[in-house]
Amino acid sequence: MSQDNNEQHALTTDVGSDGNLIIEQFLGFSGKELPEDEFEKVLEGQVVEGVTTYKPATYYNISADPDSLDYNQPFDMPIHFQDGPTVIDGVNGVTSESLLKILIHRTKYLDSKIPSDQNKQAITAMETALAAFDARTAERQARGIEGQQAE
Repeated sequence: MSQDNNEQHALTTDVGSDGNLIIEQFLGFSGKELPEDEFEKVLEGQVVEGVTTYKPATYYNISADPDSLDYNQPFDMPIHFQDGPTVIDGVNGVTSESLLKILIHRTKYLDSKIPSDQNKQAITAMETALAAFDARTAERQARGIEGQQAE
């Protein structure tokens, strides 16, 4: 990527690539290749001169692995998670709950076409995870701390 004729290097870390898909967390940009010790500082949330960083666990990208035997064409699917409470920052990204709802919907659809016990187990596990997120939200609302960085 280039910007204003200055080379920009994307700072990413692999979070689960599987041979067909590259799944990375996007950490920010640097105007130069970073030595490993400076990259480690970025991973730890430390300030590194010349690096524009983004909030950890907020930006991700999924793309086709061009080295895969099944590679067909390039694609990029950026995922930007909600950054901050919606009451303060507005809706600015997806939530874990919204992605779980998509996965539940898709798995139910696939199970309707080719039923399997594993699909049903996955659906149950995802619905349990979604219920846990909802219970956490309800508990925080009941304590009056939803939208705040408080335990």
